[in-house]
Amino acid sequence: MSPSPALLATLGAILALLGFGAWWLLHVTEGAYVGPRFVVWLYDLSAARYDRIKDLRESEEAIDLGVPLAELLLADGMAGPDARVLDVATGTGRLPIALLSMPMFDGKVVGVDLSARMLELARAKLVVAEMADRVTLLHHPATPLPFDGRSFHAVCLLEALEFLPDSDACLAELYRVLVPGGHLLITQRIDRQARLMPGKAESREAFIRRLEKHGFVDMVRRPWTTLYDQVWACRPNER
Repeated sequence: MSPSPALLATLGAILALLGFGAWWLLHVTEGAYVGPRFVVWLYDLSAARYDRIKDLRESEEAIDLGVPLAELLLADGMAGPDARVLDVATGTGRLPIALLSMPMFDGKVVGVDLSARMLELARAKLVVAEMADRVTLLHHPATPLPFDGRSFHAVCLLEALEFLPDSDACLAELYRVLVPGGHLLITQRIDRQARLMPGKAESREAFIRRLEKHGFVDMVRRPWTTLYDQVWACRPNER
């Protein structure tokens, strides 16, 4: 006996719903609603393909990330050999490589990530680029960070805030470890799929207000990719 049209329609609807759920869970939210262990597992699983998935190109990364960050640090006298930059959720090392390729920056970078496989790839890339002696990579969560307050002249968090279990706690940590007058480079997801991340993504205005609540000042938004804006800010100087 053949299944009835109503049963086939119901099965089709269930399969479509399951397909949408899998797409939402794995592609849109990257497991953020399941928990940090699942997110890390996904990144470990896709680490070998990550740079290709993101279509990362070191020349473009240098222009979009390395140049503006190095120029800001240089203008404030923070680009010398004692300069320290922290990159949280460093992944395969895109930010350290972009910054250290700038001749005007003579400091060092610390990269933090929970994906051991991503860190392995970052180490390999840094060795090839002959930058390994200027980068320290740590297998550690974004909160709490294992550093004293006021330890870094710049802190960065790229394409990760929306996937962290407690984004407010992370912002508080980024502020804590930043020196007064230091710079924050962070990204905000702004594509249409961000609307499918309730409690994780927010409007541009709400995000700026949240940074202000955590004490950051001088926010500047710069369009970056179809998925993310860059947002630059500072920890105010203390008098």
